[in-house]
Amino acid sequence: MKKLVFIVFTLSINMAFSQTSLDIEKAINMALVNSSLYEKASAELSYSEENTILFRKTFLPTIYTSSVFPSISKSVTRVTTPEGLDIFVNQNQAYYDLRLNIEQKEPVFGGTFAVSSFLNRIDLFGDINNKTYFSTPFSLSYTNNDFSFNAYRYEKLINELRIKEDNIAYDMQLEDIVNKTVNKYFDAYIVNKNIEDKLKALKEIKDIYDVAKKRFNIGSINKGDLLSLELNILDTEFSLNELTFQQKSSKEALSNFVKNISDSILFIKPKEEILNMKVSYDFALDKMIGNNKLMLELERKKTEKELEIKTHQSDNRLSVGINASYGLSNTAPTFTESTRDLQDQQSYSLSLRYLLFDFGKNKQRIKLMNLEKDLLDSEYKIEIEGLKEELFSLINTFSSNQKRLFSLKKKLEVSSERYTFLKNRFSFGKVTITELNIAQREYRQIDNDYLTTLKEVWVNYYDIRKLTMYDYEKNKVIDYN
Repeated sequence: MKKLVFIVFTLSINMAFSQTSLDIEKAINMALVNSSLYEKASAELSYSEENTILFRKTFLPTIYTSSVFPSISKSVTRVTTPEGLDIFVNQNQAYYDLRLNIEQKEPVFGGTFAVSSFLNRIDLFGDINNKTYFSTPFSLSYTNNDFSFNAYRYEKLINELRIKEDNIAYDMQLEDIVNKTVNKYFDAYIVNKNIEDKLKALKEIKDIYDVAKKRFNIGSINKGDLLSLELNILDTEFSLNELTFQQKSSKEALSNFVKNISDSILFIKPKEEILNMKVSYDFALDKMIGNNKLMLELERKKTEKELEIKTHQSDNRLSVGINASYGLSNTAPTFTESTRDLQDQQSYSLSLRYLLFDFGKNKQRIKLMNLEKDLLDSEYKIEIEGLKEELFSLINTFSSNQKRLFSLKKKLEVSSERYTFLKNRFSFGKVTITELNIAQREYRQIDNDYLTTLKEVWVNYYDIRKLTMYDYEKNKVIDYN
């Protein structure tokens, strides 16, 4: 055991000159680049961006071509002669078709414009051989199956909300990385600080033990006091051994999360700006309501539900469909002739549809959807109330821990001064071993409480940051995009 302690002590001194310093800000920046959670968040954001690009491309033109080369048929077909008689004739023919189409959706009413050009040819075989061309160099058409309802307006709003929601989700994921880094950093920092304190305490106890042996030899203390000090040395060495294993574990956890940190790390004491920071509940609540993903998620889901309701409501209303086209075409025995003297062709159709009676099925569906929409409000209201309670508790805990930390800092200074004073008086035989042990235990306990509370203050602050998505140091909304 003593050999292990000596090795730890020696390594601590030697490594102090070769260690790489790592403060909490540096650890956070490294985690935001290297952690696996960052890779996951980036992949999800990339998927969201690609999905947005796909939605926007929905309203770009579509250009395609189609062809039939050829369609051959041989059949007996009934035809009507010029004299009005129906006869059956053998018909052998080949049909060819070539088309070029450009389609474009329009966002105002949700219809589709189409520009097309096509060429047909029919070849007849048998007793009569004949070729006929039908060409349409230009044709323009517009189709809208329901002129009274356009879902695109809702789909556009839903997509915009989804973009904002995904961006905030990305920021919240990265803030979660920050939160985890703070926890892991303090776990490692506290263990390393405890090892430093234990090594210092071990040296002090051994010095006191040397003094106690001299006093024992002259009879100013009894053997029980001397054995008590020896037991204290063994307890400290055992604690140091346990802390060494904890150090490896906490350092490994931080290294796996942050990545790319050296084997020799010197943990820097965190800055104290956060320890004196004041966070108002009303201000934080306002930021949480404005920045939290839940609010956008609720708005998006309500808009999606409204789209479903409007779609079913349109089934109960008068549905108007429009189909109109204009083109230039001609037919002739040759291709060249079919492209000359083009004749215009026009068509227009207006279709009306109105649901007369469906025994209230569609009306009941709409009623259920409205209830689902109201239920959404209730569910999110409960969730938001829970977040408000969590925020209130976090801010109160943060403020309470700040005050406790300030008190512990004062107590630590006083207990350290008291322990040093009693340790010096012990050398002159003015203080008993029991008094000295009590002073040392109180000092170590206050020191442990201080480190634990220091971590709690930092964790509380970053919990508040994550919940409100607001940086209270820089006075700005957290945005990693």
